[in-house]
Amino acid sequence: IVPGEQPDPNYRGVLLLPPGGEDEYVEGLKLAAAAKVQVQTHAVGDETIDVIVRSYERVNAETPIRDLRWTIMHVFLPTESALKKMSELGIMATAQDHAVLLGHNQRRWWGDKRAGYAIPIRAMLDAGVHVGGGTDGPVVPVDPFLSMWWMATRGTLNGYQLGPEQAITPREALQLYTINNAIVMGVEKDRGSIESGKLADLAVLSQDILSVPPQAIRDTKALMTIVGGDIVYRSGI
Repeated sequence: IVPGEQPDPNYRGVLLLPPGGEDEYVEGLKLAAAAKVQVQTHAVGDETIDVIVRSYERVNAETPIRDLRWTIMHVFLPTESALKKMSELGIMATAQDHAVLLGHNQRRWWGDKRAGYAIPIRAMLDAGVHVGGGTDGPVVPVDPFLSMWWMATRGTLNGYQLGPEQAITPREALQLYTINNAIVMGVEKDRGSIESGKLADLAVLSQDILSVPPQAIRDTKALMTIVGGDIVYRSGI
């Protein structure tokens, strides 16, 4: 057992809510909706996701939240009904590649089937949920190409695939990391794609991640980074 690891097989996690529970959480959300600001809430576990979706829905009954781009972060183990409701309400998600490092523990404590469904990006996209991509660094290495490799292969650093049926295409992974993230942040008019009139935020890569085998995506390096038209990093070119 790893020091500090939870050894109780009956442990079901900790649901962190204000002292007043869901009702107080919803009251806080209503204030955010009235101020027209975005809300993002961390969620690891099906019950937690259900609580957040239910709370967002209660606010939506009074103030539509779709245009506010309210988001659920991580989205470990969502139920089918939660994904359906997220799509209906326009609740967005951000997905990270925790399984690259934590997949072994997921398998030990949850079993292969449940572990493989953790962070089910394919299911989220197929349900019509808008998903942005990231790493949750420094919990997981911040390398975006390692994350996109995981998204397209469901590979882990232990050498096996975890939930390969939840893999997405390299193009979809790139979209999660670019225009989809810009939409989550509300900056898609200026960023997220290479178009006339947008900021010249560009990266020159060592290979075309859309043409190499998905297994090779993790070997990609940024050779040049341009921010607002200015070169801020260069290596080898």
